[in-house]
Amino acid sequence: MKRILLFSILACGLVCIAAGVFYVMNYSYESHAAMLLASLCMLVPAAVTIFMQAVIEKERPSHRIGLRFRPNWWWLACWLLPAMLSIATMGVSCLYPHTDFSFHTDHFTTAIDKINSAAQGKLTITPQLFLVTNFINGLIAGATINALLALGEEVGWRGYLLRLFSGKPFVLSAIVIGFIWGIWHLPLILLGHNYPHHPIMGSALMLVFCITLSPIMQYLRLKSGSLIAVAIFHGTFNAFGGLGLLCLNNFDELLDGSAGLAGILVLLAADVLLYCHDSRFSKSSIFKSGIPLPQ
Repeated sequence: MKRILLFSILACGLVCIAAGVFYVMNYSYESHAAMLLASLCMLVPAAVTIFMQAVIEKERPSHRIGLRFRPNWWWLACWLLPAMLSIATMGVSCLYPHTDFSFHTDHFTTAIDKINSAAQGKLTITPQLFLVTNFINGLIAGATINALLALGEEVGWRGYLLRLFSGKPFVLSAIVIGFIWGIWHLPLILLGHNYPHHPIMGSALMLVFCITLSPIMQYLRLKSGSLIAVAIFHGTFNAFGGLGLLCLNNFDELLDGSAGLAGILVLLAADVLLYCHDSRFSKSSIFKSGIPLPQ
């Protein structure tokens, strides 16, 4: 418990300091500096893990946190599932009276007009082609550059911190890690990340979002046997986070999108489906057993 508390204080504290400096310097969260801040913060859990292992536990950094490259079919699930969740979230958003699907939203048409203008008539991008291209780009980016940045987070959350929960019930560990993960996000949320117009309500939603996403990622981490696979999921999930919003008219950041109410409802449904799959088809249920010691 002491190591869990220390890890959490260090990880959250460093992000608070970074966000505080950003705020004092009066940077805009729409600036390039904000992108740099978010990217650096994603490396904080890995840095804290290295400190905890090397200084506190006197062991080799990266020891027994799952940094293995042994692909199996669950790796493919980690790569493709975020796209399916994004499509489902977009479908739920379209059920709202204020929201509808369209290829002619402001964000969509602006992006296409910029591309067609730069092509100077040599190439014409249709809305359908633009959507397919972005879908493919999301898969590629999710498994490459996004996954590398996401690995900085996952080394901490589903790597070192999950190891500290060895022997504890799956659901309990998923909820606690999800809660800590959500708290870690709050300084950036208050600066304008994800919910720029509703930072307070957005903070509460982010906590719920992280808690509902945590069981899925923890399950994939254990089934795939690798931290790299869940980093691919994390990176691809981030890549598809904004793609679904391109096609929504009148979207609301609290109600629509992966981190909005629609996304949370989809994640809750996915949690239930995953539990049913695990209970019925798994030889040994992960949901009903304790967390094994990661290798």
